[in-house]
Amino acid sequence: MRLEPLYQQDREQAKLEGERLVVENLLRVRFGSLDNELQAIIEPLLALLPEEFTPLLMQLSRSELIALVWWTILIFNWSVATKAKNQKNSHVGDIIPDIFNALIITKYFRYD
Repeated sequence: MRLEPLYQQDREQAKLEGERLVVENLLRVRFGSLDNELQAIIEPLLALLPEEFTPLLMQLSRSELIALVWWTILIFNWSVATKAKNQKNSHVGDIIPDIFNALIITKYFRYD
């Protein structure tokens, strides 16, 4: 029995749990507590690399952060639907540039 795949799986799980704790703690420090709105954006933020989500968590206001995540999800879903219509065999990874462009563009909007 090979233990390497199990070790890798456990290691990846521990890494994800650690990133979740970082995101939760940064949200608590910045905004005081984790209400339903903030809890709802944790999973989408974890789709980003730590070097991508950390500046967002440190620099954006609460409303900017929530709006950015929901706009990104909206654009992601629209992009998936559009690419699925245009290409039957499209892959989710093909739309990552669209998501990051949305993040860059919406970062400069103010929602307060």
